[in-house]
Amino acid sequence: MKQKILTLLFCLATLAATAQIQPTTALIGSWSGKLKFGPMSLTLVLHLEQADGYVTASFDSPDQGAKGIPAMKEFLSDDSLALSVESLAMTYRAKLKEGKLEGTFTQRGKSLPLVMARGVPELKRPQQPHPPYPYKTQEVTFKNKEDGAKLAGTLTWPVKSGHDKHWKPTVVLLVSGSGQQNRDEELMGHAPFLVLADYLARQGIASLNLPAIRRLLPSSPQNLVKEYPGLNHLFQHCTTGLPDEYGRIEETLSPEVLQDIAQWIHSLD
Repeated sequence: MKQKILTLLFCLATLAATAQIQPTTALIGSWSGKLKFGPMSLTLVLHLEQADGYVTASFDSPDQGAKGIPAMKEFLSDDSLALSVESLAMTYRAKLKEGKLEGTFTQRGKSLPLVMARGVPELKRPQQPHPPYPYKTQEVTFKNKEDGAKLAGTLTWPVKSGHDKHWKPTVVLLVSGSGQQNRDEELMGHAPFLVLADYLARQGIASLNLPAIRRLLPSSPQNLVKEYPGLNHLFQHCTTGLPDEYGRIEETLSPEVLQDIAQWIHSLD
């Protein structure tokens, strides 16, 4: 009798474990919502993907430039889920109601409501260049013999009408910062150096865009220093200047900053 009870309990436990995490779910797809705390908000995106009979879960935080944060499934059904990210001390538990996931986001003991709807918010970047381009781009490499380093960059070269072979445009060296971003200074869907190189090429100015270097360029009396009221440190028109605002701003670089840069470069000819 005791053996039968143990067997029954084992079967019930197995069924419960199977019910907690299904091999598939009607919730498959991408979901997004805004986490609001005080006057600030943060966009979160949840991806539930089916692969080889298994569901994977991950989060994106577009406003922070974070993508593909893996999450562990604690519970998963066709209308409910419980996910956790141990490295961030974060959990999200929600239930499907009227087509939306209504739940609670908890991190380090603090809980906030988080409603997520299907789909991923479109990042509007009207200044992002798209082909066809009225200029040429080329990946180039060169060696620094003093340091024994090999540098690589993108050369953006304006094409002058009439194909004047003797025309030598001004060339600008673009050096990105020391963070995690690439040579386009890509951050939260913005690519300021790509936008800048595009604008300069359209003004007849070539540019060589390099990854970050640590050595500062020497000072020069031709340097231009100018303040731009109303712009954040990414040269975007802003309301608060806080980092959580970067991703929600459509503008990548202020038009007046682009114009000032091009005019200053031309003044050095």
